[in-house]
Amino acid sequence: MCRLNMQLTEIQEKINTFNQLIFTERTDKVGILLKYIRDYLQLDGVFIVEVFLKNETNAEVEQDLEQKKSARIIAGKILEEDLMSMAYDIETSPLLKQNPENLQGNSIWIDNLSTEFPKHCLLSKLPIQFYQAFELNMSSQLSRFLILVDRKSRAISENTLYFIQQCLPVLTAMLEIQQLKVELDSEKKLTKAQLDAIPALVYIFNKNGQFLRWNRYYQELTGYTDEEMETLHGLDTIHPDDKEKVAAGMEKVFKEGKATLVYTAYSKKKIKRTMFGMAERINYQGEDVLIGVATDISAQKKIEEDLRLSENKLKKSNKRLMLLKSLSDRLHNLMNVEAIADEVLEIFAEISDAEKSVFRVNKLNEQENELHIIASRGFSQEILALQAITQVGNVNEPSGIATAKNQIATFGSLEDAKNLTSTFTRLIKKEGINSGIIIPLSYNGKILGVVSLAFLYEQKFEQEQLEFYKSVGASVSLALNNARQFEKVQYQAKHDSLTDLPNRVSLHDDCKLALEENKLSSDYTGLLLLDLDHFKEINDTLGHHVGDALLCKVGSLIESILEKTHSRIYRLGGDEFAVLIPDHKTIEDIHHQAEKIQKLLQQAIDIDDLQLEINASIGMSSSIQGLVDIHELLRCADMAMYAAKNSGSGIAVYKPEMEFLTPERKAILADLSEAIRTDQLFLQYQPIWDFKTNSFIACEALIRWNHPEYGLLFPDKFIPIVEITKMIHPMTIWVFEKVCQQINQWKGQGLELKVTINISTRNLLDDSCEEKFAQLMKQYQIKPNNISLEVTETALMHDPERTLTYIKNINNMGLQFSLDDFGTGHSSLTYLRKLSFQTLKIDRSFVIDMARIPQNKIIVESTINLAHNLKMNVVAEGVEDKETLKQLEDLGCDFAQGYFMSHPLNADEFIQFILQHQSK
Repeated sequence: MCRLNMQLTEIQEKINTFNQLIFTERTDKVGILLKYIRDYLQLDGVFIVEVFLKNETNAEVEQDLEQKKSARIIAGKILEEDLMSMAYDIETSPLLKQNPENLQGNSIWIDNLSTEFPKHCLLSKLPIQFYQAFELNMSSQLSRFLILVDRKSRAISENTLYFIQQCLPVLTAMLEIQQLKVELDSEKKLTKAQLDAIPALVYIFNKNGQFLRWNRYYQELTGYTDEEMETLHGLDTIHPDDKEKVAAGMEKVFKEGKATLVYTAYSKKKIKRTMFGMAERINYQGEDVLIGVATDISAQKKIEEDLRLSENKLKKSNKRLMLLKSLSDRLHNLMNVEAIADEVLEIFAEISDAEKSVFRVNKLNEQENELHIIASRGFSQEILALQAITQVGNVNEPSGIATAKNQIATFGSLEDAKNLTSTFTRLIKKEGINSGIIIPLSYNGKILGVVSLAFLYEQKFEQEQLEFYKSVGASVSLALNNARQFEKVQYQAKHDSLTDLPNRVSLHDDCKLALEENKLSSDYTGLLLLDLDHFKEINDTLGHHVGDALLCKVGSLIESILEKTHSRIYRLGGDEFAVLIPDHKTIEDIHHQAEKIQKLLQQAIDIDDLQLEINASIGMSSSIQGLVDIHELLRCADMAMYAAKNSGSGIAVYKPEMEFLTPERKAILADLSEAIRTDQLFLQYQPIWDFKTNSFIACEALIRWNHPEYGLLFPDKFIPIVEITKMIHPMTIWVFEKVCQQINQWKGQGLELKVTINISTRNLLDDSCEEKFAQLMKQYQIKPNNISLEVTETALMHDPERTLTYIKNINNMGLQFSLDDFGTGHSSLTYLRKLSFQTLKIDRSFVIDMARIPQNKIIVESTINLAHNLKMNVVAEGVEDKETLKQLEDLGCDFAQGYFMSHPLNADEFIQFILQHQSK
């Protein structure tokens, strides 16, 4: 915008300088003007061509000019060559490019001239590439053209065109005056007919302002008759606003000899025209008179006015664009709806004279379609209270009207707007509001909110204003949508999708804040960890939809009894909940909260007309006990919860003796990485007996640790510790690779054996294990039927759905699965049927005493029958005598494993054992 202003100012200065050149004392004024145009536009040539048109009254001149090619150059230069009075070939020139019979037209522009007009007598001699012609309005027998040429191809800009158009009236007037002077030198040429032929105002009047001569054009433009002209003063044809200016100009002519002026002519019918006049003082018949010529520059003035209006429009447009950019920049990083609302109202206060404004948004739960006021300026509390909430599309309220059609709504007089309630119009009148505009905020057709501006005066909104407000609304809508999406993501990240309760992330944040606040008070932060008893049975027997409904109901019930406290409930996953108590004084305070929750959950809960009776095991921990962060509070509450579940008490407070990781166990865990690297770990193999073939066809790989300080460690000493850390993954991969190596070695010794490997719960939840197993099998060329994976019943039930996916993926690799320790956990027959196990291993606790405890024998027999019905093989663990082995064979058991056949053996011992047995 600044650059445009500088360009317009520069052009106007050049035009003013051009106009001043007519006062030079030199006689060749037209040549001086042309040289100025040439130098300013940096052209190779500027000249004027004079052409006589066909006219019946001028046949002799026409015949003479036809012999001379009918045209001549009367002023100007190309390069440094003077062209005055040179002939100009019209027939081969661009002046007749459109129509040889018609020389009318304001402008002819030709590029690449040498190609299009190669035969022109003058131009063909010069390497001209650019040609532009402008017609100068002269008498009906005569046409003159201002012609611009250059050796380079170029384009005329709007600013250059504007400069030339301002110069054309001056050149025309100078040529007319020049012609009049010539004619006045010869009285015989000063005839009415000649004056009438000039298409400009030509006039002569004396010092008294009385008209001595005038032409027909003057009469036609002003509308006066010859009789009226004789009685008029020269100022009678001037607009009243300009009479004083023109009178001063006339006086200047008689004093100084010449003057130019732009003024407004005023016709008899009150028609105004802008004129450019030039006058000189001459001695005519012994008297000083004023002779003047004026051309109509209304068209040029209109162009100038249009440019000025365009400039103002551009200024406004640029200002609005800058405001929009400022708005966009200020809203760009705001991800909070309240902050956006405050910023938008602040911006509108800067760009609008609205005395009152309000910002409404939809609730985050957009199904309700309620618009809530979240920021306002200037409104009274009374109207804010009345309009605190309104419905989208409510046509009884301005915001609703705008949202009904999702279009900007304006009101010239709000109190008279149709459909508005009488209460609302009464308050509007009380507020002194007379007009307003409501800008709907929407994204993809969804109403997000509105911005309302109110004025104390009656405001008429122009279309450009409405478009601007629409653009503002679009920018605000985008920012508001981004903030809403951010809020949703933030909300979803911190809330459980099923119960809508805060989740583990929220618990961490809230607990951290509570512990910080405790430092400034005498309060402590406590944590309750709840696990619903027998929830899996409800889920499995009644379906997940009932289980989900139960979780939601439990959450809302606990939330209801915490409503008047500072405590808050969280769902951590599955059937596990937590309650944060940020302001208790003693352990007894949080114990009281736990008892209230336990009592609440002991009552029957109605779900789909089912009366469900549940209970919960609750573990408690508190910062009173020196627990300094959420991780410590959770860990300790978790231990207390399992203690409550195991003891059956339902509620337990954390005590140090519950710690699973004793100093000895922590040391073992710290040494484990070193153990894997230095081969302190090793495997033993326990043979598995096949009743059908009476031979050992498989074995179970069992890990051992030769610890440098604690000696030989069996799995029960370190596996439970490892399973709670990520170290379980590298240990499992280590075992798998060692088994692959051992299978290859046995194959080289002529033995084809299947080896079972134990994997943990955490392995089931780690997708990378599958990939690593496949990689190792490919590396060592192991057949899938050489390895079977064992998983415990407890691991299976930790996350049955995910376990099902894992087992299917493993089965697709060709590996088989065995279910270990069957009968000791809480496995569901539903999942047992769904999961693709090939083998079921009966826990040793049932097998070891089956010979002397009839109930154990019944359990073993039932398990064998169940497995066979499910198309699974059965392995009985814990066989320690011959009688038990015989009973298992009689019951149809497939395989047996135990000390009676063999203890776990080192690899070398195992191969010797197998070879000895095969030789019998």
